[in-house]
Amino acid sequence: MLNSLNLVGIVSEPLVVKETTSGIQFGHIIIDVERSFKKQDAVKESDQFSITVWRNLIDSAMDLKRGDIVSFQGRLIDNNFVKDDGSISYKVDLIAEKLDRLN
Repeated sequence: MLNSLNLVGIVSEPLVVKETTSGIQFGHIIIDVERSFKKQDAVKESDQFSITVWRNLIDSAMDLKRGDIVSFQGRLIDNNFVKDDGSISYKVDLIAEKLDRLN
């Protein structure tokens, strides 16, 4: 099986860089991805996705700003966890492996 995903969208929240306890840089960036259909009132909706960027892509992603059109290729991981109340929180993240600026 192959775990691969490609998202093309517009940067809505620029990269926020963090560091692991061992000193490895990573960050999160939010992009808006338009849906392929319009609602009845002819308005296109979009979804926001958080993308995790590690190591070698940090430099490329640092220059991105709101409104830039980008393509991210990567893989999905699940970050499910049990909350304090015993319920399970389901979360899927895209780990970026390639970044292309389209504008």
